Amino acid sequence: MLDVTIGMPVFNGEEFLDEALSCLCAQTYPHLEILISDNASTDATPEIIEKWMERDPRIRCVRQESTISALDNFLWVINNAHGKWFCYAAHDDKWSPNYIEALLPPLKENPKAVISVPHQILIDKDGREKSERSYRPSGQDASLVDVVKKIFLLFIVLGIMRYSIELSL
Repeated sequence: MLDVTIGMPVFNGEEFLDEALSCLCAQTYPHLEILISDNASTDATPEIIEKWMERDPRIRCVRQESTISALDNFLWVINNAHGKWFCYAAHDDKWSPNYIEALLPPLKENPKAVISVPHQILIDKDGREKSERSYRPSGQDASLVDVVKKIFLLFIVLGIMRYSIELSL
């Protein structure tokens, strides 16, 4: 039973894509699909994706015929997701094997929960740790704009979210 869609919009991601797909395919949570939108890459990205599709049937990929905007590429993966929960993955991310498995329980346990976010360790291109970050609301946020920026960067892009939300006022 498919529960989670991991959406990866990518353009010319050959440098780190192989390692990112390795991390996604090594997830301990088995009920997922990896949905890739290749934004008409001109490097080895298509070949890397094809190699991984041969290895793992959970990977679906569409290669855009011509380059679309980054926003349209992000929207394409979320609009074509099949899972109950959705998260984005970047072509240069490294995920722990239990990433999905660790983030799902709060969503499953609380039907009103919309998103679950990870603690992050930022690394440089050589894999060296640069810093850590997580977000907890505090009185130190200077403005609503600061809060929204943090929410977008940490939650929407890096968290796992419920795909359909029922709003009640």
